[in-house]
Amino acid sequence: MTAIAQSFVAAGALLAGPMLALTAAAPVIGQVVLVVSPPWSDSSQIVLASDGALVGPVVGMFGALAVADDGTFFGRLKENGAWLVLDGTTLAEFCGVTI
Repeated sequence: MTAIAQSFVAAGALLAGPMLALTAAAPVIGQVVLVVSPPWSDSSQIVLASDGALVGPVVGMFGALAVADDGTFFGRLKENGAWLVLDGTTLAEFCGVTI
């Protein structure tokens, strides 16, 4: 196995744990969620069209932090073009922030 291939295997192993933890945590209505969307769409528009509120001053290329108190919010996000809706609290904990 080449050194490049070994590097990719090692990087994958290091990232597998955090990615599993992030995707396994179910998003909760009324708490912060990470809305992952395609780069050619506007994440803030997806959130607003789904009757949610943006959290924070910055929206990333692939996603935005949002919150809503409506039980159908997650479904509307998917209908409006979101790829994934992930638990924002778990993401914040990875970054050392307590919500």
